[in-house]
Amino acid sequence: RDRDVTGVQTCALPIYYKLAITNDFSQSLALYLESWGEDYILLPQETFDVILENAASDAYCDAVWSENTVAVYVNGTFSNVYVSQNGQKLFCGHNREKLQSRG
Repeated sequence: RDRDVTGVQTCALPIYYKLAITNDFSQSLALYLESWGEDYILLPQETFDVILENAASDAYCDAVWSENTVAVYVNGTFSNVYVSQNGQKLFCGHNREKLQSRG
């Protein structure tokens, strides 16, 4: 132990909560981030992560699945929420144009 160190030293590392959503279906899946009103389109076999930054112990997500959609409800205390794929932040409407061009 170092006798020259006084007081309490802490390391303020950000705490992340991550929910992975994978589209195992043969058609596109719409992911709705509630209550932000954001939508993202997962193409078949894609995985998106819903990330809560600086999440407290009460932070969590609920995923409600229905035909061709999944609604993710974010709960608890956190500083920011976003959707990412392979570590890259996605923006609302991701892949929407690909879905519309298939229609």
